[in-house]
Amino acid sequence: MPKLIKLILLFIGIYLLGVIITTIVAMVLGASEPAEFSYYSMIIYSIYYLASIMGVCTYLIIKTIKKEGY
Repeated sequence: MPKLIKLILLFIGIYLLGVIITTIVAMVLGASEPAEFSYYSMIIYSIYYLASIMGVCTYLIIKTIKKEGY
């Protein structure tokens, strides 16, 4: 069970990092229209969501490779 919690925390951490980066970039650039930014932010958040999934999967693959001794 602790492995599952570790993976969930890794997923949430990567996702929150993406959200924080997106928010900082939005504040620095200053969105001219909120509707336009919300459309792009949905795309960006979905990319960060997929990046979180890929991060967790990569972690599992590397851990399995190290365990098997390839």
